[in-house]
Amino acid sequence: MEESKKIKSLWLAILGLIILNISVLGWVGYGNKLRHQPNEPPPPDEIPKRLGFDKFQVLAFENIKNQHFQIVKPVREHIRMMKAKLWEDVKNDAPNDSLLKAQIALLGNEIQMNEYEIFKHLQDIRKICNPSQKQVFDNQIVPLFNRREPPFPNKENHNDDKRN
Repeated sequence: MEESKKIKSLWLAILGLIILNISVLGWVGYGNKLRHQPNEPPPPDEIPKRLGFDKFQVLAFENIKNQHFQIVKPVREHIRMMKAKLWEDVKNDAPNDSLLKAQIALLGNEIQMNEYEIFKHLQDIRKICNPSQKQVFDNQIVPLFNRREPPFPNKENHNDDKRN
């Protein structure tokens, strides 16, 4: 009888491991979709699907997308480098205030350029849409690009201000 309980326990453990493996594979396989936030801009390849582009529109979209990324890739890389330099300066006990302001102004110019290019990119995509696609674009795609910063916590909701 003892042997029978051991075999049952072994089979239950194996079944549990199989279920765990399937769960992990499902999580890994669909992880990207789970991590994509609904209020984030859709991945570039999803835009033609959402708008229902035909073959010619897809070709035009690919051209627009490639041109856009050729322009913004160096801008975004420069923004990353500038931010890295800026945050490295946080370690300095006595930063040069005028240099800091100049760095932030330059960073702001690069961010403006990036946002401008995103705006132009969206306009170019909208130009290849037919009237019904423009409605979908205006109602579904544009709001996703209208990125908003999370609200700053007010004093009532901020626990750090309630110290005694």
